[in-house]
Amino acid sequence: MLPSIDDYKQFTYDLVALISEFRSLPVPQFTFPSDFRSPVPDDAPTMVIIESHPDDAAITGALALRLRREGWKVIVICVTLGSLKERQYPRYLEDVNSCNFLGFSHRLVNGDCALSNIKESTRESDRYAWDEAVDSIVRQLSDIEPEAIIFPHADDGNTTHGGVYYLTTDALERMGDFSVVTVEAEYWHQIQRPNLLLQVSTSDASDLVVAILLHRGEVARNDYHVRHIPWLINNVRIGAEVVGGQGAGVPDNFDLGIMYKVRLWTGGRFEGLYENGKIVSLADDLEAILRVPALV
Repeated sequence: MLPSIDDYKQFTYDLVALISEFRSLPVPQFTFPSDFRSPVPDDAPTMVIIESHPDDAAITGALALRLRREGWKVIVICVTLGSLKERQYPRYLEDVNSCNFLGFSHRLVNGDCALSNIKESTRESDRYAWDEAVDSIVRQLSDIEPEAIIFPHADDGNTTHGGVYYLTTDALERMGDFSVVTVEAEYWHQIQRPNLLLQVSTSDASDLVVAILLHRGEVARNDYHVRHIPWLINNVRIGAEVVGGQGAGVPDNFDLGIMYKVRLWTGGRFEGLYENGKIVSLADDLEAILRVPALV
């Protein structure tokens, strides 16, 4: 029997009611040890997530989580702990717990401390402090030597996110003969000309929701853990045409997705990895698409 108009109206009411129900639930507390997930070999390829704030890895790390499932190491470098002093240590603990749940390693950018005032304006007004901050990223990347890195794009709608973009690219310029796949992520504002729409499995999406939920203090003020799945759904609507080209259709069984801008940093500058945008399903070889073998 064909659905009626009332069926579609009921779908809307049911979906909104479900979101509202989960918004009203208390936030549970779980703690996960660092060996919660199975280990990966020491010589496994590595992706680094350079996160502006605790929780960025959980929000935009779907690509990293998929690679972790495929045997990669993922190391999260936390640049700042936010601007509220009283929340910084709790946010650090929440981030470690969230990363443990996902199987990501976690470190603060300066070993035992984070940075502050990482904004494009600081880059212009306090060059000494900025250079010190850039050097901290250089030390981390030199130590890890990753095959790929994720960081925010320059116009992500948050001043610290934009600052971390410039912090990362300034560090790359100081790295000399260094090649790495760069993956720019979005959350508060869409990337201009994203070139990758990545399908996210229901299993990975559910783990990302839990990882976000573990940032208890943040979701208490903004329940973005409940709104994460609708965001992944909306990414497919947008990405089908923004990445796939105007007039392109949504692939079959492609319910959840996330968009990125993927390039190659080599010879002191960005280069394109492919001419057109790529829509990557769960069946596609993600490592081959990132061209990681070319960097080995």
